[in-house]
Amino acid sequence: MLTDKEINAIRFYEGDIRKRGENGQILENEKEQGFYGTPSAYRTINCLMFEGTCNEEERIKEKSGKLVPELFGEIDKVIEVYCDILRAMCKMGSETADGKKKLVYRTERGVSVEELKKGYTVSFTSTSKEDKPEDFLKKKTGLTLLNFVIPPGIPYLDFQKVLGKEYQFEDQKEILLPPFLEIELEELELTEAEKEYRDADNQPPQAKYLVLVKGVREQNPQAETKIRKPLTAERNQKSAELLGKMVKKEPLTQDEKEEYCLWKKDVRAVIWNEFQKIRNQYFGKEELTRKELLQTDVRRTLQEFNGKRKEYKRKIRTYNIALIVTNTIPLACMALSFVGSIQMVMKIAAVITSTVSIFLSQMLRVQIYDIKLLQRSKTYLSLCGLNREIKYECMWTKEKEEEYIKKFSDIMKEDTEMSLHNLEVQAKNAEKLQQNDIWQES
Repeated sequence: MLTDKEINAIRFYEGDIRKRGENGQILENEKEQGFYGTPSAYRTINCLMFEGTCNEEERIKEKSGKLVPELFGEIDKVIEVYCDILRAMCKMGSETADGKKKLVYRTERGVSVEELKKGYTVSFTSTSKEDKPEDFLKKKTGLTLLNFVIPPGIPYLDFQKVLGKEYQFEDQKEILLPPFLEIELEELELTEAEKEYRDADNQPPQAKYLVLVKGVREQNPQAETKIRKPLTAERNQKSAELLGKMVKKEPLTQDEKEEYCLWKKDVRAVIWNEFQKIRNQYFGKEELTRKELLQTDVRRTLQEFNGKRKEYKRKIRTYNIALIVTNTIPLACMALSFVGSIQMVMKIAAVITSTVSIFLSQMLRVQIYDIKLLQRSKTYLSLCGLNREIKYECMWTKEKEEEYIKKFSDIMKEDTEMSLHNLEVQAKNAEKLQQNDIWQES
């Protein structure tokens, strides 16, 4: 089913750089040259899929395998490897259609787990069919243990089945998962044996999670579908040089860091767009069931409302800090106004900051962020409860489906009513503020 090119991309990703002979046989004592002769290239190319530079910094700190900046100078080949691997996963999709869930295991670094908590896999994710990590797999900063549950229909690669006798690292029994999978994390207790593991800083694991794979994301989680600038040879080489500076532990300037991160973002946009083409080629767009549509709507609304909650919390905190400052400064200014040389300046400063304080108080009253926060929090918690009910429903019937759809509809109807009420309160507060201004002017 797989082409030689796809198989070689899989071998290259896993770190097998043995050369093929003219007849296609593996030459044990000869290595590939150039790009395809790079050992453990996955360490470097996986950095592309993470925002910022934390992933690179953690890998450099661990010293478990060096990053190879030169790979970024040939980014077209990196993207080609990514696409060949996903194409192989799609071709092998029938392997996951046996109706059975699969449990696999992974050790992860803390900074990468924070990315997983956003609700999706970021890069290709290597797991094992055996829960016996080798020592070198434990030497990760902020070591975290992950148990992945893969449902039927999720594309992945079983290296033992795909590579057969050519599988160089057979003891690892790897299962490779694609990026952009929707997931949920549930914290687990560490076993006594797991508490004895030691990470790159000689510390025990910081956590253990059950990772429930829910499906393949239809929308880009980072909204990176547009390429801002083309991936020119000049940009690629510059990014390779910037990674080289990080490897040498030379600090990047703010401009260099922004340039490097924007380049990675453009690379991810290309990868996302190419992945969508491949998935559509092999799977197409099938009509979703009502259950799938409901689950998608609930999760999307949960994410949206959680973002609103955080936004309102941030704005309330900002206003409150500003009010504390502007309420305190006038007192200090009035105290200093008894000093003759700065008396007038301090009085003026007291009046200005008092005016700013009044303005901020009135703005906070008009915007009613506290009421909006209460509304979004109430709806968010109701949606969380509904999402749990749907998730753990073991007998999905037509009646249950209608019941959950009605619950979702009722939650959103109540939220709409609260929004209309909030608009009325906001309008009344604004009207009162305007009336006060008119009265003061008269």
